[in-house]
Amino acid sequence: MAETNPTLLEEILQLDAAGNLPGVMTAVTSRPFHLPEVLLVLQALLNRGRLRSGLVVAMLLTKNGFKHWTISLALAFGGLVYRREEEEALGMAQLQEQMDGLDVTQQDLVHQQVVSPLQELLVEQHLVDKTGESIPPVEHLNSSMARMVEIHLRNKAQSLESRPLNDEEWWRILAMCRAAHPLYRKLFDMQAPIPRYTLKNLQKAGRARADLLRYPLPDPSLPKQRRRVMIFIRDFYIPRRIKVGMERYGWDVLYHGTISWQMTEEDIREVLQQCRQQQTELLLLHFDQVVGVRHMKPIYEMLLVLRRELPHIKLVVTTCDIWGLRKDTLEGAPDPQINNFARQFIALFDAIWASDSPSLPTVKNDPLFAERILNLHVPHAGFDAAPDRPLRLPMLYIGSEVEKRLTRKFYLLACERYGLPVERKDHFFIPDKNLAPLELWVPEGSESLATYGQHMRRLQEATCCLHFSRGPEPRTLNHGIVTHRSFEVPMSGALLIQEYATDMSRYFIPGEHYLEFNSVAELAGIAQFIIKRPEEAEEIRRAGNAFAREHYSDEKIIGYLEQFLWPQGS
Repeated sequence: MAETNPTLLEEILQLDAAGNLPGVMTAVTSRPFHLPEVLLVLQALLNRGRLRSGLVVAMLLTKNGFKHWTISLALAFGGLVYRREEEEALGMAQLQEQMDGLDVTQQDLVHQQVVSPLQELLVEQHLVDKTGESIPPVEHLNSSMARMVEIHLRNKAQSLESRPLNDEEWWRILAMCRAAHPLYRKLFDMQAPIPRYTLKNLQKAGRARADLLRYPLPDPSLPKQRRRVMIFIRDFYIPRRIKVGMERYGWDVLYHGTISWQMTEEDIREVLQQCRQQQTELLLLHFDQVVGVRHMKPIYEMLLVLRRELPHIKLVVTTCDIWGLRKDTLEGAPDPQINNFARQFIALFDAIWASDSPSLPTVKNDPLFAERILNLHVPHAGFDAAPDRPLRLPMLYIGSEVEKRLTRKFYLLACERYGLPVERKDHFFIPDKNLAPLELWVPEGSESLATYGQHMRRLQEATCCLHFSRGPEPRTLNHGIVTHRSFEVPMSGALLIQEYATDMSRYFIPGEHYLEFNSVAELAGIAQFIIKRPEEAEEIRRAGNAFAREHYSDEKIIGYLEQFLWPQGS
């Protein structure tokens, strides 16, 4: 979208930061009026979450008779946040018609650049006015805005205390999302008929979509190589799982776990010395630690030394969130020099071990990455199990309600309205004990692996687990992302009920190994299927568990990695 006039925007941002809303109005009304310019400024305010000044500008434009989707969004979101029911209703009344007047590409762009950031801000901050300032009246408008009328707002002005949003307000946010993008209307159509599922029609639809990803394994007739491995990653449960998986495979593993995401000069020197002494064949690093920070150069220099002193060493960087890889390297880091260096850095690695979605087009089509990405889950450290008790409801949901992804909250609200059997529990894995109750904090080091085992046992005991995709909203704009729970549930022996994600059909067959939904009506249909056809649901559960343990066991995962790095016969 086009650049706004920085003078007007910067002036409004400064005035808004100072709580000077009369000054905001003066800034708009004291210069020659150009509607396109003011609309771009309003959009920029929304992008920055400045709803208070955005609401003021939108009200000025509305009182003068102007209509535009940007104005409607500012009225609807600002009206909700500042309890201005009249403005909220006015924005909602015209928003859907205006958005439907855009083509699909424009709708997606508006959602990504304006609506989605506002949603995230609502989730993170509940967007409340903590200053106690009220939106002031406008006494008169100058001649350059002669068409505008007086606006009297003082009697309507209210300020808010910091508080969480209640369910009624969440439903109003959902109404805004439905108005702003037609995909939300499909996902959360509470009037849609509930489909009736059978094992036969589920399997037929799933097999038509299946596109299973397959990697070769080492020749089983040949003796295994006892590889020497160094893992240099922050000490938490995922590298611990990788270490155990490699050791179960027969490799010798040294693990240097840092206490934070920062890799110190001392850490780097120690790991370099250990690699020399061990004659390391494989060094595994974490993507966020080597590229997602600004102290990459010492690590880069360490890898150059290893390449020179150990010419046959394999360098692998693992990422548990490929969206970070795409953001930091392919779409541009904030500093272009950092971005260029990141790409140069990644070129040193033999493989990028990505534990989630393989089909992001920007990644897949980039020649730097195309042949290096190994789309493979990480080992479960032996915490897999067969079903040991009958399938039962409720569906267990573990995780945050929102985490910037509003469809989770909306689905859970809809489950309550439908009366669907869902039990919600908090995740064991809270990364910062200062941000969560102590009983939810996962300790670092070896204790984190034990806690992961408790997590897997909880999934097994539930027998039936609800899971959502991860990624920006709405799902069909980005295909969703396959996350660790998508593998953990079938590996634990439970039935996976998974929100649609394009890449799930690369790992499992929907309707045969797990149950998939792409709307609240489909989720209701799945609940009815489990209740009315428990034997067929049980068959899917057991097939999913058998397939996961056959293809994604620790032995197979490390075997895929070995063949990827050391292809036999090449």
